[in-house]
Amino acid sequence: MAKPHKNIVFYILSLIYGGITSVRNMLFDKKILSSTEFQFPVIGIGNLAVGGTGKTPHTEFFLKKLNRHFQTAVLSRGYKRLTKGFVLADETSDAERIGDEPFQIYSKFPKAIVAVDEKRVRGVKELMRRFPEIDVILLDDSFQHRAIRPGLNILLTDFKLLFTKDKMLPYGTLREYARGSKRADVVIVTKCPQELDANTIKVYRKKLRLLSHQELYFSTIEYGKIYPLFGGITTMPEIKKEMAVFVITGIENPEPMYQYLEKFSSKVEKFAFADHHRFTESDLLNIQKKFTETADDKIIITTEKDAARLKTRKEIPKIIKNNIFVLPLEVKILFGEEEKLTQKIYDYVRKN
Repeated sequence: MAKPHKNIVFYILSLIYGGITSVRNMLFDKKILSSTEFQFPVIGIGNLAVGGTGKTPHTEFFLKKLNRHFQTAVLSRGYKRLTKGFVLADETSDAERIGDEPFQIYSKFPKAIVAVDEKRVRGVKELMRRFPEIDVILLDDSFQHRAIRPGLNILLTDFKLLFTKDKMLPYGTLREYARGSKRADVVIVTKCPQELDANTIKVYRKKLRLLSHQELYFSTIEYGKIYPLFGGITTMPEIKKEMAVFVITGIENPEPMYQYLEKFSSKVEKFAFADHHRFTESDLLNIQKKFTETADDKIIITTEKDAARLKTRKEIPKIIKNNIFVLPLEVKILFGEEEKLTQKIYDYVRKN
């Protein structure tokens, strides 16, 4: 997660921004601004901060669980897409049409119903109209979009930067003050180290100042086996200590991925771009040049989110195409509480 600027100007701006968001939330709380609550299971997943908490992997986690028993749809705004209005993902979709994160989800779950709409209420109504068989809708990145009141609100916060320790934009990374967390039914502390003491639950509940009804969970990221972005490769290369690993990232916080790959290779070369970066011809030619100049055994690795955008590129140098692999990741709930969390969402859907 990029460190915000810490100076008096940004602090003053953060107070102004915080004031604006507080007034907006007050208007929703007093029902001067209206929120739509559907008589239908709607689960919201989001955070208080700007990016970096793992919304997409957690959306995939819940989609995978729900799909076992329910017809599930995912609705996102489709950040940085080149289209407007309601768009349903299909076999012709790409990152430019629906956004990189929804395209990533649809690529991994091609049988799922995935749609984007910057107006969430309209998007939910359109999904219900087109697919009356839907049992539940997952709203991706929905916490600040208060035009909809989800029946179950899931709030994510980063283990290394809890929302109670953060500040408002642009002095910090919060999009609204920490008291907004009161709207959550479930809070998940994400990107935790796998070795956590069970006493952490009690300590973090106190740190997060949770209400008695709010359930607290802890999740970590597990990386899977790499796979070729463009297919055609049957034997997966093994990353060795002396192998040069070129890592292409356009995500908010690539540091955990770097740390993971550095366990296997002592030659990790980083090509870090801004979150949601659209890769240009110049970017790819620069990577190709450096990759070609390296005499060592070598490989290119990218994230699933970046893979969604790279697939959109019409022309990618052949040497990159033949050597680029994707490192997948999955969410794991710690302390043996995955079944408890899964049962909670099942019970919510069945009840409603």
